[in-house]
This record gives sequence, structure tokens and C-alpha cells, in this order.
Amino acid sequence: LLFFFSRPLIRRRFTEESLQFGDVVIINIVEARNLAAKGQQGSNPYCFLTFGTQVKKIKIMDSLKKKKKSCEVFFMLKMLRTKCWQEEGTVVDGTARANTVNPVWNEMFGFCVDFAKGLPKTQAISIAVYHNRSDGGEDVALGSIHLKIEDIPRNEVATRFCKLEGVGSGEVLLTMQRHPLTSPNLRDILLVGFFFLFVYKYAYIIAKQLFILNNDNNNNNNNNNGRSIIIIIITTTLNQICDC
Repeated sequence: LLFFFSRPLIRRRFTEESLQFGDVVIINIVEARNLAAKGQQGSNPYCFLTFGTQVKKIKIMDSLKKKKKSCEVFFMLKMLRTKCWQEEGTVVDGTARANTVNPVWNEMFGFCVDFAKGLPKTQAISIAVYHNRSDGGEDVALGSIHLKIEDIPRNEVATRFCKLEGVGSGEVLLTMQRHPLTSPNLRDILLVGFFFLFVYKYAYIIAKQLFILNNDNNNNNNNNNGRSIIIIIITTTLNQICDC
């Protein structure tokens, strides 16, 4: 009888112990369709993710326009230091696509979620879509999605269109997965992988701003190849987590 009533407590203790290193959440923003058009040729949409509270949006293009070339690298490196570790209280943004209401991004974002008493400390990830104004004005919101951590399936991949809130039209195709981290080493490996995904993106922007890159097609291919290698490392680590 004592064993029967103690089973829920044992199960709960095991759950909390198994989550002591947290979860890793991987979100791949594939594409969007039927976004609101903010120009004659559509919009320049990009995604803006927030995880946790008290985050601050960094407007890259506006800041660069106000600085000399000698200050641009300092600004970019400062931004890298403040945004690379994608843990709680983090904000990251994707790449804008020009003149379209049906953008294809296929961008991966990853977050490490900490738990307390079996529940995630941060309850949701917010994905907002913005129109990047080329005239330097304030970007225009095209809608948002709020993903509850507990609604993301664990140890499986879910793909679905999510309707944008706060607007009349538009939805985003997401691929989501969540896995428990079984050791701090796996957490560190994934954080490094997320960091280099971020570095590849903004290192390319820095090089373009300094006119180091001349052949956009070749360098785009090189950038995509490097990004693919990092994604393979992250995927391999996730497979290791699932096999544990």
C-alpha cells in the first residue's frame, strides 16, 4: 500500500531530476504566406524572436546609418556579445526578404529552457513578423505568434502553419522540436552551435558593410555551406540526446 501511494512522488522526482539541465527548443521558421503588403511590391518581412522578459530590440540598419565605417565593426561586435547566448532574456532576429508577401526564410533558431519544480521558468517564445522599411523609418508589425513551451512536443518534430495574431491575414510555417538535456555538456555544445549560427549571419553583414565581399553569389553559397555544417552538428547532438 505504501509503495502504491509513493509511486506518483517517485515519478515526479524522476521528472524533475531528468529536467535539471533543462530543455533545448529548436524552431525552424520555414516560410510565411499571405502577409500584409506595406509597399507597392509587397513587404520586406523578417522574423523577430523573444524568449523571456525585459528584452530590447536592436535596430541594426538605423544604427549603421548613423555611424561611420570605423564604428560599424565595433557596433556589430558589441551586438554579437549581447545576443549570442540564446537563453532566457534573449532576443534574436532573422534575415529580411525583399518585396514579397510570401517569404521563404528556412532559418533555424535554438533556445535552452531552464526548469523549476518541473515547469519551464519562461513560459513562451514570441515570434513577431516585421516589415523592414528601406527609408530608415520604424519597422511595421505584420503580426505575431506566441508559442507556449509546453505546447511544443517533446522528442518529436511538429510542423504546422500558425496564424499571425493582431492582423487580418498571414500565417507562418514552423517546424518545432523539444528535447530534454541529459547533461551540461550537451547544453554547452548546443549553445556554441547557436552562437556560431548567429556569428555566420552577422559576420556576413559586417563584411558586406566594409565592402570586403564583392561577389554576392559566391559568398552567399559559402555562407550557406558553413551554416549547413553547423546545423548538421546541432542535429547530430539532438540525435545523441534522443538516443540517451
